[in-house]
Amino acid sequence: MPDLIYKLEFDQPKGNSFGAQLKEILNFLEFLQENPFAGKITLDLEKLEFVHPLFILPLAVMHNDLHFKGIELDVKLPLQNRCFSYLRKIQVP
Repeated sequence: MPDLIYKLEFDQPKGNSFGAQLKEILNFLEFLQENPFAGKITLDLEKLEFVHPLFILPLAVMHNDLHFKGIELDVKLPLQNRCFSYLRKIQVP
């Protein structure tokens, strides 16, 4: 069976609170449970203008977990803005 390739696009949450961004992470976890045979997943963060620092931690954990399971995770960073600079500085992922 060929690898299944998925592209998930994260929209800027309506608020910059951690709760609003945590909902995006929970949706991603739900997606992973519903698609256990994914071979490659692209997380498109290009629309984000702000990212809560605690949003990054679950992404890093999931990146390592997916790599261990043999699933390739590609992250498209936001376009050149402050969020892009921040994510590049902390080397996501």
